[in-house]
Amino acid sequence: MNSDPGDEVEGRHASEPSWAGETERLDPDHRSTQPFRFVPGSVLANRYRIVSLLGRGGMGEVYRADDLELGQPVALKFMPEIPSKSERRLKRALLNEVRVARQVSHSNVCRVYDIGESEGRSFVSMEYVDGEDLSSLLQRIGRLPQEKALQVAHQLCRGLAAVHAKGILFRDLKPSNVMIDGHGRVRITDFGVAALAREVRAGAPLAGTPGYMAPEQLASGETTAKSDLYSLGLVLYELFTGEKPFQARSIEDLKRAQREPPRPSALVQHLDGAVEEAILRCLEFDPSRRPESAQAVAAMLPGAGSLAATLGAGETPLPSMVADAGETGRLEPALGIACLISILLGLAGVLFLSGKVFLAHLVPLELPPEALSWRARDVLQTFGYDELPASRASGFGVNRESLELGASRDSSAARPGTWETLRPSPLFFWYRQSSQRMVPANGEKVTLDDPPLLAGISTVRLDPSGRLVGFLSTQQVTEGTETLSGPPDWRPLFEASGLEWSRFTPVEPAGRPLVFSDARAAWEGRDSDRVEVPLRVEAGAYQGRFVYFRMGPPEEETAPLGPQRPRTGINVALTIYYGLFFLGLAFALLLVFRNFRRGRVDRQGALRLFCFMLPLSFLGWALRADYSSLGEGVLVVRALAESLFWSGLVWLLYAAIEPHVRRLWPDVLISWSRLLAGRLTDPLVGRDVLIG
Repeated sequence: MNSDPGDEVEGRHASEPSWAGETERLDPDHRSTQPFRFVPGSVLANRYRIVSLLGRGGMGEVYRADDLELGQPVALKFMPEIPSKSERRLKRALLNEVRVARQVSHSNVCRVYDIGESEGRSFVSMEYVDGEDLSSLLQRIGRLPQEKALQVAHQLCRGLAAVHAKGILFRDLKPSNVMIDGHGRVRITDFGVAALAREVRAGAPLAGTPGYMAPEQLASGETTAKSDLYSLGLVLYELFTGEKPFQARSIEDLKRAQREPPRPSALVQHLDGAVEEAILRCLEFDPSRRPESAQAVAAMLPGAGSLAATLGAGETPLPSMVADAGETGRLEPALGIACLISILLGLAGVLFLSGKVFLAHLVPLELPPEALSWRARDVLQTFGYDELPASRASGFGVNRESLELGASRDSSAARPGTWETLRPSPLFFWYRQSSQRMVPANGEKVTLDDPPLLAGISTVRLDPSGRLVGFLSTQQVTEGTETLSGPPDWRPLFEASGLEWSRFTPVEPAGRPLVFSDARAAWEGRDSDRVEVPLRVEAGAYQGRFVYFRMGPPEEETAPLGPQRPRTGINVALTIYYGLFFLGLAFALLLVFRNFRRGRVDRQGALRLFCFMLPLSFLGWALRADYSSLGEGVLVVRALAESLFWSGLVWLLYAAIEPHVRRLWPDVLISWSRLLAGRLTDPLVGRDVLIG
């Protein structure tokens, strides 16, 4: 049986009454021969006083009423009189309409307040719109002038975008469901068949008006946001031409006609080409060829774009609106190749210049890192530390004091060509081993200072030539280890460091010892490689074994190899740093709270950023971590906690700052919004990634 495409349907049996769709708005001069259910002046639910009947249709009746408690006009929609067996189903439909519609709050969408009941009859209270629906307006005056039609079209796009932003499919967009109020503002009305996108299942019964359904809806019942965009194209077609694009007598005729929609310019002369392109893009038979969103449709229309209009109205644009703003176009191959070549040239320049600026290249390594590790272990064995270590670590460090002191004494020392002659060397190799497993406090990698100075750890510093420049050990003397009762022979320390014993004179040790020792000594003299630079050497021993050794300038006090006690200036700086951090965190929390209250937070974008940062942060830890120090799974749990913290902090800052940037400078977020939306192949995203 063929059905009229103009009939409203909502998945049901033929024997059940039609309840979906908009009621028919009454003409002011129209006098119905059927009696009104409620006469003007009637008070319902001790709150609403009936003023007049606004419309009557398959969904029942809509009355204008006054809310006696709030003193505001409202519209009340009543269910039709139906058999008792269908009453429960229709009441569920009203509950669903209210549940879905209350999620949308936008100036171009009619607000739905609540559901009520009077004398056993359910009704929905909603915003009263004093105006005329678009269908009756077009029947009365024909098409709208292009300038006015553009204003209506942009508002209609913004309203539909707000509906889609809440994950809702309208499913019945048509002129009779679009109101134009007394101020010329568009209001989308009637959420009778609207549903959350996640609740719409494939193969569900048809819902809406066939004449305004997309081809995929008529063919299989498939409904997506692209289906609403097809309906939007049909409404825009009528808006600009005053005619329906398809004049079909049956559903089958409609399906055939949808493959080749007539061009609007065939009906209206001098129609703007951008308008026709936007309409025809919405009416594409293939959903994938339609615009990405309602904002994209608004962006295609001439005049004030959706983004500009939203900003002009003092509102914060939606993230999807920002993503659809601006140019779409394509990335010119020449520009893409030029950006790629510039990146490659930049990387090559970094590699070339690194040899001229990196200290590791300016101070040549006479021994590779593996040989330096063996040299450090050999030094420890020479000093009597020949126990098998449980864990070990090594790396390179920079002695900034040596650089600064050398430059202050001799300007020639500031030239890179002379750095390899400084003693101690500005570049040093460190090696640490421990009789127990070394667990870093930072949860990642063992460094020169992490873990801090603990029992059982020995640290050796070597210059690039393998000469000893520092030594520190807290490894206890184990039972059976040979110890000396007399004063130790300090000359092995000088031999390991490449210093001539005869050039140094014993002096009184200064300052506190680096670690506990029962014998201490100090010397001052000159380096054999560069006799004009004086050095001070200090050493300590415990039970005949060396426990620390250090060389440096004579006027500089002995400093430990491990972490030093923070100075007053550092304490003040740390206090200011953490104070500003927590103050900024509190301010960010306040901004997030305000943004959430005003509905400005890009929740989807913030969640995607968090989900990207979390595995990236954990992966970064996994690549940096010293697996020889893992031991138990505590470090992994701590790393996961730190990843959650930093990812959560990124989420917090994004939710606090992004809405304000989107409100004030949305243009700078266009490519970023497209990237977060997953549009990785977008030319603008590719361009900015290559450039930035």
